[in-house]
Amino acid sequence: MDTKDYKNELDIIFKWWKEIDAARPPKNRNIYTSFNSGDSAELRRAASINDVIIHCPAFHELRNRLKNSDWGDIKNINRLALVAGVLSHIRTSGISVPEGLANIANKTASKDATTLRFQRLIQNLSIQDLYKPMVRTLNYLEDTTNVFNLAESLYFWGDLTRKKWAIKFYEKLI
Repeated sequence: MDTKDYKNELDIIFKWWKEIDAARPPKNRNIYTSFNSGDSAELRRAASINDVIIHCPAFHELRNRLKNSDWGDIKNINRLALVAGVLSHIRTSGISVPEGLANIANKTASKDATTLRFQRLIQNLSIQDLYKPMVRTLNYLEDTTNVFNLAESLYFWGDLTRKKWAIKFYEKLI
């Protein structure tokens, strides 16, 4: 993957995420959304990347918004579906996943368990295998993480991203 400047794509994804999140009950009436709570629920119920692609019209709306970008290209459909499916579980944008896990590890007596959870998460080499563990990790983080950082990381998931996450995690681990 070419990691060219993709700020526009991340802005489109963030706006889409805000609309999807606004459709979740209780609805945020201050944000216009073309989605309903069913669209949001379908994404959260998806058990795999394939489920996101096959059963979720909200994913195809995102893909349509990115049609003038490589991110919306059919060859990257699995990467974008991973991003859409996982982001649908986030309620609040906050710090990155590695930083959030390190913070939890630093606050609990089970530092080793949280470290092991992180190590298992970044062992996932394929984006297909990453979907469920990432959703479970977001639940562990109380559905809070940095939307921009996670979208970028998931879309470009690979060796370099896994190394960047390891560096962030261990830098924050006391």
